[in-house]
Amino acid sequence: MGVPPNEIGDPKNPRTVDHRAALLAAWLFKLHGISPDTGKPLTNEEVGRLNQRTMRAAEYIILQDEYARETSRVK
Repeated sequence: MGVPPNEIGDPKNPRTVDHRAALLAAWLFKLHGISPDTGKPLTNEEVGRLNQRTMRAAEYIILQDEYARETSRVK
């Protein structure tokens, strides 16, 4: 799907990965430099989309962790 991972494990009870895992996955993908769709080098547009999706994934992970901490305090 072109989105770095943000959760692992059982879909009914997923575990959030560390935000650095999403950054590492994107970095390795970019270093590989080949589009899985075309088999050709990544275009600037594809790299831009990768960067945008990576930042969204990292934000989601951080927000999800903060939400979990806050809701655990309320219980």
